[in-house]
Amino acid sequence: MPPLRGGTVEPRHDGLEDGRARRSAPTIAWRFGRPLVFALIVLLSSAFALASDNLYASAYGPFARDLLRAFHAEESNCSSAVESADVCFVVDAVGAGHLAEVLESTVDEYRSAGLRLGDWTSANGVWAVELRFAIEAYGGVAIYLTEVGHGVRGMLVLSRP
Repeated sequence: MPPLRGGTVEPRHDGLEDGRARRSAPTIAWRFGRPLVFALIVLLSSAFALASDNLYASAYGPFARDLLRAFHAEESNCSSAVESADVCFVVDAVGAGHLAEVLESTVDEYRSAGLRLGDWTSANGVWAVELRFAIEAYGGVAIYLTEVGHGVRGMLVLSRP
């Protein structure tokens, strides 16, 4: 740096006694926070990538919400070791037959969007049906209903096209 008006400029000394440079708090935070920021970016981007496999993020999301509301269902933890269910639910004081009627009336509300109800199947006390939109790229949703005690446990499972 050139001297000002003929005077001399002494070098600025921001270091420690032994000549090492002193780091400011923002520099330290950025150096140690950079891996944390990177980890958060990776975590959030992977969450958005996985959201495409989530039932609520799919084309079936609005239908699934309306169906659970029509069932008066409460979401529950999925304890199935065979399949990875997207949504599990419990409905108290009704049978699977009543829920089948409610399901068919809810599907009727979505017929204009191309939603179709497949054939019901039953095995070992589990009732199952698959729903599909007319556009095959959306995949499908399998609905499983099992009567337990005085209610029904159910699963909605998103399937790939």
